[in-house]
Amino acid sequence: MSTERLQRMVKACEVPIGILALAVVPALVLEDRATDAALRSAAYLTNWVVWLAFCGEFLLKRVAAPRRAVFVREAWFDLAIIVLSPPFLVPQQMDSLRALRAVRLFRFLVTVQGTGRFESSEATG
Repeated sequence: MSTERLQRMVKACEVPIGILALAVVPALVLEDRATDAALRSAAYLTNWVVWLAFCGEFLLKRVAAPRRAVFVREAWFDLAIIVLSPPFLVPQQMDSLRALRAVRLFRFLVTVQGTGRFESSEATG
């Protein structure tokens, strides 16, 4: 598979994954502090959806990568986020690692800013 295909995949995933990264922190807070069982369940489900989306994105990119071993080596941080922040079997002492998924938000913001979406019309015109 070509590098172009991987780049298209990366570009297509950035906005949806960035939006999901926005949902991580509120979901973790609500999962921990909500008194309403339904709200806590919704937060738990959101946490699972976000983690599974991160897993799916990584796997899709890995399949699309022309050299899969190189991709895994270069995407080590994304893999670390997935491995260190699952919504299950996390000891309470390591529970805060799940917030690592919010770090992906910074990549999303850098990508959006790089495309000029945040620039004012005065700055571009």
